[in-house]
Amino acid sequence: MWATIPSTPGSTQSAKNRIKQWFKKANREENIQKGREMLEDAAKRQALDISTLMKPEFYNDILKRLTLPSLDELYSAIGYGGISAGQVLHKLVEMKRKEDKLEEMQERLQNAAAGTPTPHKPASQAKPKPTNGIIVAGDPGMSVHFSNCCNPLPGDKIVGYITRGRGVSIHRADCRNMPRLSLEPERFVPVEWAASSTEEFSATVFIHVVDKTGSLLEISRLLTTMNVYISDMKAQTTADGVATMLVTFVVSDTDQLNHIMSNLRKLKSVIEVRRVNGR
Repeated sequence: MWATIPSTPGSTQSAKNRIKQWFKKANREENIQKGREMLEDAAKRQALDISTLMKPEFYNDILKRLTLPSLDELYSAIGYGGISAGQVLHKLVEMKRKEDKLEEMQERLQNAAAGTPTPHKPASQAKPKPTNGIIVAGDPGMSVHFSNCCNPLPGDKIVGYITRGRGVSIHRADCRNMPRLSLEPERFVPVEWAASSTEEFSATVFIHVVDKTGSLLEISRLLTTMNVYISDMKAQTTADGVATMLVTFVVSDTDQLNHIMSNLRKLKSVIEVRRVNGR
């Protein structure tokens, strides 16, 4: 049986909005259950105890920010895709972290007043474990991936952006997509490079070179001499006697990349070398 959706005069967009709102209301109970399960699953994936996060003083702040009247409405919004479970979980973890810090400070003050030394936390608690060479503030173990639009490397200033379903996306602070991402500032999360990471990263450089016999071989030989692993190389020549190359290789950070680029610029056949930010 087809459900009847009341029709009123208005634009096509207005009609679409009314239909969308009708389905939200019609599937409310289903969305509440689905949203609750999605939030619980997101917490489980990060080995977090959802019961310690779902305190009224935590989620009430979220309800206020999103102008939602109840916790069920928050679950419903997650269920129909109005807000991601990852975003809500991140905010809950942030509130829990603030509470923990406040309790720790109060404990220190009480111990100081009583003349009792405050026990030090184990190093494993003090320093979050990095993921892919990245530490996400307040969310240890959260899934992390590097954006293809700017290809960040250790040494670049970076920001974290909570995605829908893929954890945190790492962008360079000067990424060309930053204006678009900034339209949803609540999805940004503090991130930093791990101090002693052994991760390796791909970097691509554009090389403009004089098209003469041995030029490409000279570049390949230099990179090999520097123990640079080349994962991809594309070259094409133009009618004006020059060639362009896109070379992708493995580096550990921006310092190594800059060192490689500096040595490439010393070759007589090389006209220009620059880093490719992404696609």
